[in-house]
Amino acid sequence: MAIVVLLVLCVSGHAQTKKIIFEDDKMYSDIQMTPKEFSVDNVPSLYIFSYGADEAKINIYDDNLGVKKSITPQIPVVNYYTIRKYLEPIRVVSKETEYCHENQVMTYDPETGSEVNEFTAESAEKYLTEQRGYTVREKKETSEAVFFYLSEEHNYYSYEEFAYQYPQYYYRLDKSTSYLYECNDYYNVKNTYSTTWKEKREDQVLYPELIKLNLDLLHQEGSSHLTQTLFNTDAAYEYLFPIYTVETVAEHDGGTGYDEVKGEEVVIEKRSGTQPRLTGVKVVNDAGATVTTISFDSNFGTYYGNSIRPDVFDLGGKKYLAFNGYIQKSADESVSATVIYSIDSETSAVRQVAMETGMRVNPTIAHRSDMITVSLEGDSNKVRKVRVVNAAGKTVKVVNVPAGQRSIQLHANELSNGLNIVNVEGEAANTCKVIVR
Repeated sequence: MAIVVLLVLCVSGHAQTKKIIFEDDKMYSDIQMTPKEFSVDNVPSLYIFSYGADEAKINIYDDNLGVKKSITPQIPVVNYYTIRKYLEPIRVVSKETEYCHENQVMTYDPETGSEVNEFTAESAEKYLTEQRGYTVREKKETSEAVFFYLSEEHNYYSYEEFAYQYPQYYYRLDKSTSYLYECNDYYNVKNTYSTTWKEKREDQVLYPELIKLNLDLLHQEGSSHLTQTLFNTDAAYEYLFPIYTVETVAEHDGGTGYDEVKGEEVVIEKRSGTQPRLTGVKVVNDAGATVTTISFDSNFGTYYGNSIRPDVFDLGGKKYLAFNGYIQKSADESVSATVIYSIDSETSAVRQVAMETGMRVNPTIAHRSDMITVSLEGDSNKVRKVRVVNAAGKTVKVVNVPAGQRSIQLHANELSNGLNIVNVEGEAANTCKVIVR
């Protein structure tokens, strides 16, 4: 089914008109406006970003809804693979003899009407087939008894998995008494794992998506793929691509399972191969040239990988980008982190100004009635000063934190509406943000 975008124009005193400005049977569309703060002459442009699995297109429209510029971003393909070694689960079935039940069969001779409680092998089989309607699929005879196993699937434990291996209902003819017994066995099932590793390679392809800039911190709702003057001063349009580096992943435990036979937890999956890691962002203009590149520190990662959405804000007349993510402190520990970059549009220079190394605020988006907890790391053996600055660059709150204390609480109604930057004075690395609504 084709994707169609219509724009309805209504002029007073005239009929409505409709104009199809986008139609495609393979791509989806997203109608946006370039942010006026970062548009030439402060005038935003209407554009439609259309995208498929491995392609994208941006049409920018003039005031008459004519395409004044068309951009076709080149989507880089990122190939990676995972080698998965695994142990197959095995269900071990054993008979629980203490739960077996036997009921002696009592019947009547249809010809004489007398009670019958003694059988021969022949009369027992005749009773099962003619009176009970069963089909005997197998007979086993020992020195003490004759066993009759039936063909009906419901007489076997988990027939779909084990077929005729585990009979739950069968008949036993006792040779010493000639008594016939209906037997009902119960089974004990435990999970264990094969000792032979199997291996499977999974090849995967990642098609990075254009990055959307979050504009909420500019007091402008929504987001945008395109800007004009955020990264430089010319009239060309720019967009952002994530940069992925494919790294080798050493073999590591990928999962465990509980082996009920061994009575212990065992490793049942190992993984190795390669994986894409987000290492930065590339700013590209509408001619396909790279304007600038933002490279992350090696231990910084984002929460959403391919769906990162950096915050754009203006603080004291300066432009900033903030990426939310985490810092990997060790193989088993990571902490929330925000990387902030200042942007000089005159020189297209982008510089990292802060990285949160364990300082956290909760919640990061607060209502005026909320209490905000600020958790600190670093040197707690000295008195530290926490300062809160609003989007206009004005200090709205200063708190002295006693030596040894690692957290403080702020009431949201003491802060400014919108963006507030929280930092530890003298520790540039300890910076984070909170939005008060």
